[in-house]
Amino acid sequence: MKKYDIVCSGVGGQGIVTLAQLLKIAGIEANLHVNGTETRGATMREGSVTATVRYGIPEPGDEDITGERSKIYAGTVGTGMAHMAIFSEPLEGLRNSLYLNENTIVIVNEYTMPSSDHIFSGVKYPSQEEWMASLKDFSKNIFTLNANMIAKDLFGRFDRMNIVLIGFAMGVDPNFPVPLDAMKKTLKQQWSRAFEENEKALMTGYEKGKKAAGF
Repeated sequence: MKKYDIVCSGVGGQGIVTLAQLLKIAGIEANLHVNGTETRGATMREGSVTATVRYGIPEPGDEDITGERSKIYAGTVGTGMAHMAIFSEPLEGLRNSLYLNENTIVIVNEYTMPSSDHIFSGVKYPSQEEWMASLKDFSKNIFTLNANMIAKDLFGRFDRMNIVLIGFAMGVDPNFPVPLDAMKKTLKQQWSRAFEENEKALMTGYEKGKKAAGF
């Protein structure tokens, strides 16, 4: 069974927990084995938020364990073991760079939203050049977009930026384990009344991701 591990991080209020939950539900819809973790307390206080999503991808010859617990028994991702990282806030990406390796696909939302921890610390926020240079020390596969402004241009507000990020991540990696149809079905199941807008956010991100990766 192949593994595909994703680390997601951002600031409370950006929808990181929701983003990770959508990835997990869509993974189940795609018949993958799914596990993961998330922090919740900080989500209500503009604190640092981290979530993990771990996929087990059945291969020919694997025994059928449909309905049983995933073979991925731990929800955490090991140091340097992430296949993908989705950072909805640049500085939170730097905080979680320990999960990266040179091949990790790193998705960074350029929109800055310093966490309460950073604000109270009084430390100067790094420039885009500085945080990009630091992330490139860990991975050669850095892809950026301003998901907040994309969502605002589409809908006049930021609240679907996490759906844009999901679509972008899926577009960047042609080997992303969850197919588009499974993600669309998940979005429709979770928020049927808002499906058209969510689908638009997803596909806009997806097309931008493909373009960024050169597909």
